[in-house]
Amino acid sequence: MENIQENLEQQAKENNGKALDAKSVTSLLRSSDAANFQVLAALTENIAEADKIKANAAVTIPSTDGRYTLYISRNTWGNTTDGNQPTKVLLSGNVLSGDTVTISIPSYGIVGVNSPTIDANYGSASLKDMGNDKVVIYNFTTSGVINPIITIPADNGYGSKPTPMQITQPTVKDITWTINGVEQTSAEFHIDVNPVWNPKFSLSKPNPNSTDQNALKKMIPNYESIYQLAINETNGVAPGQDYQNSLPYPSSKINSAVNYGTVITIPMPKGYVLDESATMQLNNFGDKTTITQDGNNIIITVPKGSGTQNWNSGGPYQLVGSYNIPMPNTATTYTADAPITIVQKLNNDGSQTKTWTGPTVSQDFYGANDQIPLGQMPLYAKAAYNGNQLLNNGHKQIVAYFGITNESIASYNDYSSNLTFNFDEGLGVTELKTPTIPGTSNYKYTITYADGTTSEGQVNAGNTITGTGVITNIVVSPDNFERDQSTAVDLPTNKFANQTTQSVNAFEAYGAVPETVKSGTQLVANLTFTGTIQQGNITKYLTSKIQVDQTVVSSADLTSSSGIFGYQSNTATGQSNVGYLSVYAGGGQTNNIYEPIFYYVLPEWFSVYDFSTDYTKLPDFVPNTNNGVIGTPKLSVFTVPTEISGLSRQVVKIDYSGTGYNFLAGQGANNQIHLNTLPDGTNGTYQGIIYIVSPTTKLTNTAYNPNNTSNFAPSGITFNPDWVQGNTSNLYYVGANGFTINQVGGANTASVAQGNQNDILVDSGVSDLYGSNEMEYAVRLINGSGTKLTNVVAMVNLPQASDTSFAFQLNGRPVYNGDKTGYTFLYSTELGNLKSNNDPDGTKPDETGYVPADQVTDWSKIKSIIIKTSSLSNNDRSDRLIFTGIDPNLVNDAGKTGYISTGFYSDTTKPFISSLAVYNSSTVANKVKPANITITGEANINFKLQYTDENGQLQTINLPDLSTSYNLAQNNTMLTEQEAIELANKTY
Repeated sequence: MENIQENLEQQAKENNGKALDAKSVTSLLRSSDAANFQVLAALTENIAEADKIKANAAVTIPSTDGRYTLYISRNTWGNTTDGNQPTKVLLSGNVLSGDTVTISIPSYGIVGVNSPTIDANYGSASLKDMGNDKVVIYNFTTSGVINPIITIPADNGYGSKPTPMQITQPTVKDITWTINGVEQTSAEFHIDVNPVWNPKFSLSKPNPNSTDQNALKKMIPNYESIYQLAINETNGVAPGQDYQNSLPYPSSKINSAVNYGTVITIPMPKGYVLDESATMQLNNFGDKTTITQDGNNIIITVPKGSGTQNWNSGGPYQLVGSYNIPMPNTATTYTADAPITIVQKLNNDGSQTKTWTGPTVSQDFYGANDQIPLGQMPLYAKAAYNGNQLLNNGHKQIVAYFGITNESIASYNDYSSNLTFNFDEGLGVTELKTPTIPGTSNYKYTITYADGTTSEGQVNAGNTITGTGVITNIVVSPDNFERDQSTAVDLPTNKFANQTTQSVNAFEAYGAVPETVKSGTQLVANLTFTGTIQQGNITKYLTSKIQVDQTVVSSADLTSSSGIFGYQSNTATGQSNVGYLSVYAGGGQTNNIYEPIFYYVLPEWFSVYDFSTDYTKLPDFVPNTNNGVIGTPKLSVFTVPTEISGLSRQVVKIDYSGTGYNFLAGQGANNQIHLNTLPDGTNGTYQGIIYIVSPTTKLTNTAYNPNNTSNFAPSGITFNPDWVQGNTSNLYYVGANGFTINQVGGANTASVAQGNQNDILVDSGVSDLYGSNEMEYAVRLINGSGTKLTNVVAMVNLPQASDTSFAFQLNGRPVYNGDKTGYTFLYSTELGNLKSNNDPDGTKPDETGYVPADQVTDWSKIKSIIIKTSSLSNNDRSDRLIFTGIDPNLVNDAGKTGYISTGFYSDTTKPFISSLAVYNSSTVANKVKPANITITGEANINFKLQYTDENGQLQTINLPDLSTSYNLAQNNTMLTEQEAIELANKTY
């Protein structure tokens, strides 16, 4: 490496200190001094993307030593032309082992950077926040040619931003980079933030655009009004946020992402009085915004960082108030003295501001001689539960809610208004709870029962009217119902599955639907308001009506559902605990699913992480819990072969049958089965699938139909009954979740193994010394180098007996389902020389002493295998080549682990070696251990006490508390006879 560096420096000097061109560097790297270089290539599509970036880069910067070039696809980001496209930063060039390259992207909490990746065999990539930058750090452990790409995604303006952002106007920053701590030429990076707004001021109460003939279209004195001001301000980080785009993602209030302090001044017509308390309550800011009145001016003060963004915008600013003026004789318009103004600071010192001058507020008033509409009396009704369903279980509960708001022009005094409630007899209503309303002290009522009898009475506001039978009609009259007063109008949306109802300050009807009411019956409850208003010598009547319908269901007909949730944190191959598959957030008419059975069909190239039949020993299993009761399912795992040679899918069965447990469908992610990626997995996305058998509870999930299974698995996948052990009765499809393998780049081997405790080939197998001595190892040849490889060779050294390893004796030729003519196999009774990862390109293993299969006389003596194939296309992988054999000394090998060692070679790549020694010396993230099998076992020792009694008879007493298990893979010292006697005396 030092020679290469010296040569680079020397040629740079000879080039008058200028950066070397690509041809010079390539020539140098092909020299004998650089023979240990290899191509650190990505997938074919990544290479194509790199070429495209190079051809169209907006910025190209070579490093000072000529080994690297930084390409930037576009140097603008934000609210600019093509701002909806990502920026790609490509680092291309020739890396030396030990190089560290950093690339700093100016972020300021606004610009995002996707997590960078490189092949773990060649180093690591990380992303860190440093000051105002996102810093990508590449640490290379292998020399070669690299093309990693950093993606700076475009922003659509929706997501959360700092409050406020440090950048609120177009600005220019620098992308900087270093090589081994040496700063390189930086690149300008234009961050274009351009927030805009489109304020709108309007009257919402009364609504001048209402089509209701009773609605006020103009204002009257002392009538509670609501004005609203929608700011419609964008954060300016996305193209089209200038209102030329259909989705600018504005905030209704001042946008906190760009707000360094804003003052909104709204001059109002004469006589306007702001109700500050009601205004603040209605707006419910949750920040430091205030709304006050100064003379005729309403002042909205929004301090730095206050406001909202589109994702949490809520509604516009709302002003609650009234006009304290006499009633004009004729229709009149009053106008404010000045227009609305907004002044917003865009930085701390206020040197950058944004201002808006809007319309002047004017308000139309009715005159005393006008035919003034009576106004509105909005009514509100809600069923007991979402979905408007009621159980016919005879359980007393709230069966309907009703609310009312007096938006009419009058107050109703001396019991001059009536609220008439009608209930179907099937609702079984026996009580009506009354609300408390300011100005209302009590209610008079008249009840009509289902049998035709009546009763009368009076209750204080807030108390409950209780009947003596089933109520079908009740007329309620408040003593006073003042203008602008209301019950609660945000009535509860109770979940039917929970079967609990929330009480609010409204009219609440309590009833019990009996079992005699058939499932499917429609039950009706309605409310009619009638009030009298005197206008001069004319008496007018205001009426409103609302109704709520509900459907009766029986417990036996309740349905539920189950959902699926998957999570993945690592896409590399050969890694443990990379994510999980779980059930999640189901439910429906009931949250309970009685004694279900779940089948988790794991994705191809994944396996169960640390499986146990005891759920308490499963990592982060999160058991399902219902009302404090923890479900205790039976867990098992089985395998189903796939169409891929040598590959089976694991299926985890979680079985609640026979437990009497009601599975809580509405729980968050639970029953999590964690996953490993197999070392020889193929790049792609694979589906983890969950099915559920529910013999008792009906589910709304897709049910199994043997005549149509096209919708019973993810698109492109055919349902296999073996996944559910043929248990298709009452079977439902829960769903699927994709899991990805993305082991980018490199030409190598990958290995897996299977002991007698494993149902599939995994990275680290286990065999119990009391089980079968049969076991398997398998190898795949992988080409992710970016080019087709020729004369590909792999070497496999089998485990041999030692103090820490057992001997693996081969049974015969490798097993695979692919083209039998595609590979040549040679065998040796001696271990082969795997060579080194640092050997030159084209290095091949020595074939001396290796013979073809027809010359092998004793397969158990074979220690090494050479595999040859003429070529391997880019992104291609060999079959799983499975080597079957035995450990002939299994019962004596407890605690030993057998590792295979492998090597990969071709005409144009340097060797790739996978062995325990290489693994132990590696410091890269996501390193992959070579396939191995560990021998385990336990011996159960039972203690008994024998003694001769006073009659000379031999007596034997079992001592179960002293019985124990010894791990035969560890050194254990058993109790001596005296120690056992002393312990028995203490215990018994």
